[in-house]
Amino acid sequence: MRRKQNNQGFSLLEVVLSMAILAIISIPLLSYFTQSVKYNAKMADKQHATNLGQEIMESLKDQPNLVQNVTAAGLSVPYLTNQGYVSTGYTPTDPTSTVIGGTESFYGQADLIGEKYDVTVEVSTNTNENVSQMPQIDGIDDTKDVVALENDQMQDALTYFAAENAQAAALSAEEEEPLQVMSTEEIKARLKRTISITVQSAYVRVACFYQCEGVPGVDETEQYDCSDMAEEDIRNVEHIYLMYKVQQKKDYVQLQCEAGVTVPKLVIVCQNIDEVNTTYQSYQMIISPQAGCTMPGVASNLGKPSYENKAITNKGEIWQDSYELSNIEALVEKQQGIRNVNVVVSVYKKDKGNGPNKEDYRYITVDSAKGE
Repeated sequence: MRRKQNNQGFSLLEVVLSMAILAIISIPLLSYFTQSVKYNAKMADKQHATNLGQEIMESLKDQPNLVQNVTAAGLSVPYLTNQGYVSTGYTPTDPTSTVIGGTESFYGQADLIGEKYDVTVEVSTNTNENVSQMPQIDGIDDTKDVVALENDQMQDALTYFAAENAQAAALSAEEEEPLQVMSTEEIKARLKRTISITVQSAYVRVACFYQCEGVPGVDETEQYDCSDMAEEDIRNVEHIYLMYKVQQKKDYVQLQCEAGVTVPKLVIVCQNIDEVNTTYQSYQMIISPQAGCTMPGVASNLGKPSYENKAITNKGEIWQDSYELSNIEALVEKQQGIRNVNVVVSVYKKDKGNGPNKEDYRYITVDSAKGE
């Protein structure tokens, strides 16, 4: 006997009730999903704004000289203006002070700077590092500077002329008036050192040669060519550092340059300044620019106050040919300068970064300091 199957479906009422119940249950879930989507979009938007703020800050810190043309009336940041930012105002540190420093504000409208957000940047030079007098030392950069260092050049020259003197004395031993053999100290006192600096468009050489006067058996016109103190294939040289020791009453420097090439600044560092102050108090360095060369700027510790004790002025003079130079810079100067910059970057909703209520639309603010 077959069992009767129940093929009866749902009634219309049951279907309607089921759909109503499902709708009642789904409404809160849909609201949750909608809020979740909105929250995720908001967080993603804020994350993009945060990334933008950090990228802009890193780009600003990557600039070798961010701040330029600092005056009492303001300052310029070429990197920002080149990116489409405009200055919105400058607040000086103290309008009555002679100290240069303040805060310049910049605004970047989203479309003008090629972003999806508005950005403001505040650049401030109002820091203690900038307003105080600090030692200023010319740093050495091997891509732009040449360092000429004295090693054993004088000892080599002394050995050479002493050998000539001894040889001449030996050859004259049988003569009626034999030549005198002089001590190394006597020969050293008669040495004359000339330092030759040659500057070309892509080449710098610092050499030296010695002559010896008043030594038996030595021709006074003879030159002993030393090993080079420096030789570099380099362009656009900014400084030539001459590191040497004073061992005679005078030294001579010849400047030779290629036509159209300017001799870079000479930084003359006497490495035995205490000995100059006691033994060689009347020491002179005489610089002679050759035809076509102009006299460069010079910095030195010769004739300048001692860095360790400002009450002591170092001995020694630097001359150009027949007159003493009066515009020698000290190796260490105390100056004001832009050494540190504070930077604040804020990111806002598009077209809201320059209005009265802009803080209501700010995503993030990033602040940092940058050395100049």
